Amino acid sequence: MEKEYKLNIFAKLFYGVLTGGFAAFLIIFNIVRPPNENIVYLIIGVPVVICSVIFANLFKSKVIITETSITRQRIFYDRTLHFDDIKGVRIESKIIVIEPKHDTEKNFRVSNYSDLAGSDDLVSWLRESFPDLDKQDLEAETEILLDDASLGYTIEERKAKLSKTRGIAIAYSILGFIVPMILVFFSNPKLIFYVGIFFVLLGLIIIKFSDGLTKFVTNSKRSAYSGIAIGFMMPVIIMMVAAIKSFEILSFKESLKITPIFGLILFVPLFIIGRNKTTEAVKGQVLIMIIVSVIFGFSVTILANCLFDNSNPIKFITNVTETYTTSGKGPHYHLKINPWKKDQDELSIDVSQGTYEKTRVGDSVQILERKGYLSIPWFDYELNLTPPAPADLSNGNSLNPR
Repeated sequence: MEKEYKLNIFAKLFYGVLTGGFAAFLIIFNIVRPPNENIVYLIIGVPVVICSVIFANLFKSKVIITETSITRQRIFYDRTLHFDDIKGVRIESKIIVIEPKHDTEKNFRVSNYSDLAGSDDLVSWLRESFPDLDKQDLEAETEILLDDASLGYTIEERKAKLSKTRGIAIAYSILGFIVPMILVFFSNPKLIFYVGIFFVLLGLIIIKFSDGLTKFVTNSKRSAYSGIAIGFMMPVIIMMVAAIKSFEILSFKESLKITPIFGLILFVPLFIIGRNKTTEAVKGQVLIMIIVSVIFGFSVTILANCLFDNSNPIKFITNVTETYTTSGKGPHYHLKINPWKKDQDELSIDVSQGTYEKTRVGDSVQILERKGYLSIPWFDYELNLTPPAPADLSNGNSLNPR
């Protein structure tokens, strides 16, 4: 008996409209406004071809179950795996991985299986028909840890150690996610800096003194180790936001000399003690560590440079050349100001709604340029706001907001 699982109607409509519509838009745009250079045809043609392939795959993509095998078909892919050659399955939120018994064969994958009509039946059948490898790995790893005498004299002590370690990791992750999110509303970069450093150091301490039971990243379905990635990454991300939003840096290029130093200060211990070698995606863990370390290095560089800068400011006077707003999760207010040095371009600064509404083109701005604690030049500013004249038809001012 053979059964096919094809893409459901919603997936076909959604991806079909998305890819087909985009390809049609590019083609029509190319016809209405022919490009002046032939290279533009190639630039436009590549995404059109890609969209066309994705569109055609919507009608080719399927999973076929027979009495002896499972087959995955796509437009450029067709693979069959016999049941006798299947070691087991791993079912994640977005992908099904079927591992063959022979290590020389690649894993059999079904990506975005939830887009298939009857995907729940497919998942249930796989769970009933083949071993759950995640469950097996978890049980085997737990058994190894419970046999480790360094974690306690008795199995009960070792179980208590595992439970305590997991509880600490969960508490850290929750606090590390919530506390920095709350600090965003206080707009206090110094507090964010200290809290961020605290959570990063605390995370490293938790990993170091957990007897190897806590790692940076883990998969609770297949690993008995605890993970703290969520609580570790959120403070670093909030530090980056504070660094970008709180200070006006004249040239971020200068920060590139120091960012790698702070990044390595975090990456080296995180790499040595934080890797979870029992999971498959060790390279993925290292990539995440690199990204987090780079963000941390950049954030610490900018925040330390500005927060601890006691240099005497050099004062300049310039003026506002333009006021404008942008949108994205609410309106954002900006002012453009004239350069105050040679070889400078116009600079844009972010301001509050109140400041924006009071500011007029031509208003003077006092620039307070500073050397920077780490020799990365930055500036603060003071607006010399000119109160608008009373609303009157003769001067064109209005009481209505812009």
